[in-house]
Amino acid sequence: ETGPVGLIFVDNHGALWAATTDGTLMRHQNGAWETNPVPGLHLQRKLVVLCMMQDRAGTIWIGTDNSGLIGIDGHQVRVYKDPPSLPEPRITGLLEDNEGGLWLGMPAFGVLQVKDGRVTPYGRPEGLSWDVTLSVLQTRDGTVWAGTEGGGLNLLQGGHWRTITSPQVLGG
Repeated sequence: ETGPVGLIFVDNHGALWAATTDGTLMRHQNGAWETNPVPGLHLQRKLVVLCMMQDRAGTIWIGTDNSGLIGIDGHQVRVYKDPPSLPEPRITGLLEDNEGGLWLGMPAFGVLQVKDGRVTPYGRPEGLSWDVTLSVLQTRDGTVWAGTEGGGLNLLQGGHWRTITSPQVLGG
């Protein structure tokens, strides 16, 4: 028996993934559940999944509460959790942008953009309203949005962050 399911995700092949709050990651495909869908994934702590996405190349990215960023490409598993790979092991949001860049929402460092081997941090010094980023996404027009815990909604346009905090502007 597993704990409460905190996240569900469907990959590009139609497989359903489910992550429980007690650290179990499962995958349902071909009519059956797999309780060890990522052979070769060996972590020191239980796996608490906060977000998942699959990029255009087919790599599944898993953002975790305590084990960093996990990339699954076929049978190859990569774990990024310590500096210089990541400034912290908690990933709260994932996005692949229109140009193939990977964006990571982080609760203490704002947003990181990883593109062509270069990491660009976006935090308060770069104009983000708050460093506790809970989610990140991109709209069809190319605007990157970041949802923060204490600083409202931020959007990146023309290389500059703008903050929206008013409920009226947000439609509330």
